[in-house]
Amino acid sequence: MIKLKFITITPMHIGNGIELDKGLSYFVREKKMFKYNSVKAAKLFTENRLFDANTNLSAHEMSRTIIRNNKLISREHCDYLLECSPGFNDYYWNSGNTGKLYVHEFINSNGKAYVPGSSVKGVLLTILGLEKLGIDSDNANIDDRFVILDSVPFDNNELYVEKFSRSDIPVNLICVKPYIRFSLEVRKCGRFDKKGFIRKANEYCQEQIDCAITGISKFKSSDGKTRSPDSYLEVIYKIRNEFHNLKENETLINLGFGGSAWFKVNKGITPLFTPRKRVPGRDKKKEEAHTTYTTTIDKDISHIGWCKLRLEEI
Repeated sequence: MIKLKFITITPMHIGNGIELDKGLSYFVREKKMFKYNSVKAAKLFTENRLFDANTNLSAHEMSRTIIRNNKLISREHCDYLLECSPGFNDYYWNSGNTGKLYVHEFINSNGKAYVPGSSVKGVLLTILGLEKLGIDSDNANIDDRFVILDSVPFDNNELYVEKFSRSDIPVNLICVKPYIRFSLEVRKCGRFDKKGFIRKANEYCQEQIDCAITGISKFKSSDGKTRSPDSYLEVIYKIRNEFHNLKENETLINLGFGGSAWFKVNKGITPLFTPRKRVPGRDKKKEEAHTTYTTTIDKDISHIGWCKLRLEEI
């Protein structure tokens, strides 16, 4: 068996596809996000006659009513409470933000967030350039099984809500904090080669960092003003420094949401995209990604999804 031992070096988000709506799913109080349980909250609202069953209310009106009366909701009515970053907290309380303020939820089971083995397996396949690690249906052998377990759940104090931006478009994510350790066990290794993987993973990471820097540099600002590609370059340089400081039997991988096309490349082909807007001096033709989701932590710009990985035999 092999243990995959991770430590996050940036925030990391693996979503379950659910968007939490301000008021209808959560609210913020004292820099904490309260994700309330809908069944327990409905019972509470009924007991306190917050809503009249004979009155039709819009989702916006219901949301405002819940937020105005949020002090009725305590920890016992919630699935979980999470710390809010200064960036998200300020964004939440900014009266100029009239949108729904969705928060993308981390994959969880009964409110306990975890890293699914399938997500990690997908990264392994991308790095190795394979379609499968386990049994080949054309040449089936039971000994080729590849079995990877999910991680143990995270403590809530290892998670928080962060606001990221891409080209000034905000997105709010529940993330694992930087410098949090977690692990997954590979119970059946199939065709997974531990020594070969570390070598290929480092080759993959080095190639993608070099390609990203070369590609994004074409779009950096030429007038001294900091724009999205400049910020993206800054975070890539930081990742490159982390890569150069790896120890033996370690590698870097980008896991989950927001790594961008540069770090989800299969077979060395970088996807091309059509820009949303015409940029002066450039034709609106397909080009490589030149920005991704970034945030600011303690005045330092940060990327998303980066983990240091060490493999251990168990």
